[in-house]
Amino acid sequence: MKKILCISLENLGDVLVSLPALSAIKSSIPNLEVHFLTKSSHQQLESIVSQVDQWHYFKDNFFATVSSLWKEKFDEIIDFSNSFQSKAICFCLFQRRKAINPFDFPIQINDQLIKCEEESINEFSLPSKYSVFALGARRVVRVISYPKMIELVDRWEGILVLIGDEWDKNFGDRLEILFPEKVINLCKKTTLEQSATIINKAEKVITHNSAMLHLSVLLGKQPVVLYTNTAPTDGFLLKGAQIKPIELLGLTCKPCQKIETDVCPLFHFDCGMKLDLDPIFE
Repeated sequence: MKKILCISLENLGDVLVSLPALSAIKSSIPNLEVHFLTKSSHQQLESIVSQVDQWHYFKDNFFATVSSLWKEKFDEIIDFSNSFQSKAICFCLFQRRKAINPFDFPIQINDQLIKCEEESINEFSLPSKYSVFALGARRVVRVISYPKMIELVDRWEGILVLIGDEWDKNFGDRLEILFPEKVINLCKKTTLEQSATIINKAEKVITHNSAMLHLSVLLGKQPVVLYTNTAPTDGFLLKGAQIKPIELLGLTCKPCQKIETDVCPLFHFDCGMKLDLDPIFE
């Protein structure tokens, strides 16, 4: 049995976009044992990804991580990160390294790519029909302004389930107070598996350029994507992804910079403040 190690030490969204490539690799090689190395903050991936036989998590101590991987005696290493850190790990393991761009692999929608358990969301007693608004993103500048959130929820017809982390809960709590009849605020209340299941059962999905965008696409959804300082033409969409992009065109400062911060470099944040939401409702 061949044993390979896949490495993705980036953000959650970057790990998710590697799944079609991982699925293609595993289906093309019989009796393949797949190990996956990622950040320790991504441990919830175990509950939704079925293609991986064993997970490994990057420890604060680089050499401790390499030492634990050395014992596995891998036949090959697939490097999705192609970063200095991942290259260093491969070098220390004395193994052949193959760098793969996950965006080269088309999406194959099937039940095995992302696992969803309907029973996992029974505690929330959600209605049979609802839409999802994933509030968060990796950077503050990737999220539309709070007034625009209010406008979106106010104009939306039907129930909106809000999902997100602790930071997103600040917005979710306020939106729930303003729109108690149409908002179900589940920010900071769901696991990754529950979020995936909620998205899978939703009629429509609204998201920013975030991990939830990639998760929605992998689940076969066609999400409405709110782009602020980034754009769908940046090249970070899975091949075959079908989305409805909403963005403010004509900004000379967009994309603002390669290495993002949580503050607009020009301090106006026009991409998130002046975004026209009309196309969402057309």
